[in-house]
Amino acid sequence: MFSGTVPAELGKLGNLVKLILNANNLSGELPMELNNLTNLTELRLSSNNFTGRIPSLESWKQLNTLEIHGSGLEGPIPASLSLLSNLKELRISDLSGESSLFPNLSSMTNMATLILRSCNITGRIPEYLPHMSNLKHLDLSFNYLEGGIPDLSGLNDLQNMYVTGNSLNGSVPSWLKDGSGRFVDLSYNKFSRETMIPSCSESLNLFRSYKSGNDSDLAKCFNDYPCKKDQKSIHINCGGVEARIGDKVYEADQEPAGPAKFHPLRAHWGFSSTGNILESKEHTHIVNNVSRLTMKDAELYTVARFSPLSITYYGRCLANGRYTVTLHFAEIVFRDNKSYHSLGRRAFDVYIQVECSYFLRIFWIYRCFLE
Repeated sequence: MFSGTVPAELGKLGNLVKLILNANNLSGELPMELNNLTNLTELRLSSNNFTGRIPSLESWKQLNTLEIHGSGLEGPIPASLSLLSNLKELRISDLSGESSLFPNLSSMTNMATLILRSCNITGRIPEYLPHMSNLKHLDLSFNYLEGGIPDLSGLNDLQNMYVTGNSLNGSVPSWLKDGSGRFVDLSYNKFSRETMIPSCSESLNLFRSYKSGNDSDLAKCFNDYPCKKDQKSIHINCGGVEARIGDKVYEADQEPAGPAKFHPLRAHWGFSSTGNILESKEHTHIVNNVSRLTMKDAELYTVARFSPLSITYYGRCLANGRYTVTLHFAEIVFRDNKSYHSLGRRAFDVYIQVECSYFLRIFWIYRCFLE
């Protein structure tokens, strides 16, 4: 919970190899003296309130890990990033400021984790990505990327690929349809509808991934769930069992979800889930309460669904009319005590969008910084 600026005196620690400032309240610009730390192999600046642009990076050529998640720093991504040929882990997200083309990472053949999420990147995905033979996790979501996806079928170690929230178009690559075990999210793009697979997959999310004139056409696999009657309400116990509160019945929502899952639970509602926690092999995105709950209707807060990247609840078959949307929140993970369990910050954005009289979308983008 440090506040204030980063002290310039840190630049005198010439033998320093790791500098981790994550999850503080640090502000201001990074001091130029940090450029003297030429032996750094790991630099993490995430979850702070810094100002100014990402500094030039040419002094840190020994870095193998660079992490700048939700730091407050602005783009564009500096061209000097291309000099960090030893990088194995690059994580940058939530940049405001100017847009930029995809940075030149062609020399980083040892890259294992590449995250450039919500960085205002324009243009196309570069063709050199297939040469990153050690790549395991690729996240280019929520940018302005266009064109197609390079053939990454030769990347045998690739486990997760998220490109949701771009403007990618053309055909869905055939190598993504072979059931290779990768988790791939193509949601919210502009691919050709004719190249979609007809059924829902456990590891390929095609929710809103193609151009369609029908606003209720969420995915081709939804064709198995036609609207049989108009719905006037939807109540969901997010992540929990069915619960009756007064005259309302909150439907059960216990599907374990996953890193790239589009799941129509009922004919009139379902959800799309994206993201995974990199250091965990657990893909069940449901969390249980760890505290004693004393609030009214506690059964709505006992269990919850979470998402490391984004989750969308959608409703279909809704009759035309006026609706009231109520979201219930409670902190059920961090405990209000003096143990380390209480050390953490949670931030997320909620979007509620009405697109037509038969389709209501509740879209949560989670940006969680947990220590």
